[in-house]
Amino acid sequence: MLEEVDLTQPIKVSEPYDAVFSCGVFGFGPPNPEHLHHLTNILKPNGCAVITVNGKDWVEKNWLENLAKAIEKNGLTLEEQLDIEYLENEDIDGKLLIFGGRFFSF
Repeated sequence: MLEEVDLTQPIKVSEPYDAVFSCGVFGFGPPNPEHLHHLTNILKPNGCAVITVNGKDWVEKNWLENLAKAIEKNGLTLEEQLDIEYLENEDIDGKLLIFGGRFFSF
């Protein structure tokens, strides 16, 4: 199901999802790292959230430190963090974050 939501607020769903994909949403936000748990909270116990982050924003907004704080505060499970090509025409790389979903492999 494709939905539009405000990621700065908790998301209400009738049933949890197996997977959530977010591409092009986390950048020069909001939303910011402290809002990631709104996506992971709507997953089934073995669900997976795959999220991209604009690499320029990653550096300028100190995502590395803020992500660590969000993970600790909200008990998130970051399975993988990968460097990816993102905005090739603008020479901006990105990050791919994979939360939960031990069955997911890249």
